[in-house]
Amino acid sequence: MTVRDDIAEIESWFQHHQPAFADVPPKVKANVYHFILVFSLFDQRHLNASGSRDDVITFIDRLPQNADFTPYQPYLDYFQHRYIRGGQPTHHYELLVDQDDVSSRRILDVLAGHSNLPAEKIGALVLIAYRLRCNLVHGSKWQTGLGDQYHNLMNAARVVMLVMDRDST
Repeated sequence: MTVRDDIAEIESWFQHHQPAFADVPPKVKANVYHFILVFSLFDQRHLNASGSRDDVITFIDRLPQNADFTPYQPYLDYFQHRYIRGGQPTHHYELLVDQDDVSSRRILDVLAGHSNLPAEKIGALVLIAYRLRCNLVHGSKWQTGLGDQYHNLMNAARVVMLVMDRDST
């Protein structure tokens, strides 16, 4: 079989068994794949390959308080626009955090502008990436759909890559 045949087989399976996923635009499907790979590498390097929120929090709590936030600003701007309207969390935000009150408090403090510390802002962005990863891996995104996730996943992947690049310099 060729790669094209392999992909066609998977697409056919989606069409017959998961038709909602079959309608997801190809660029979003590709982004799901790339985001999961990037986050998995981050997980392996920094979270003891645990996928655990506690390990994410431990990682965040070790970020330097005076870290340069400049390269992260476009991603904070994007997520603030998506998840906060009129100072209140949007429906998208509630779907992002689900029942994760620990992550929600840390993310919301930053998105609502209650924290200006660079490490806390980077931490909130990492937690957003973590929540997106959880929603993909544990199935929450299947309930709400993937069609509008391209920019979420791309921005979250960029945040995770920036964090890993910071640690490799």
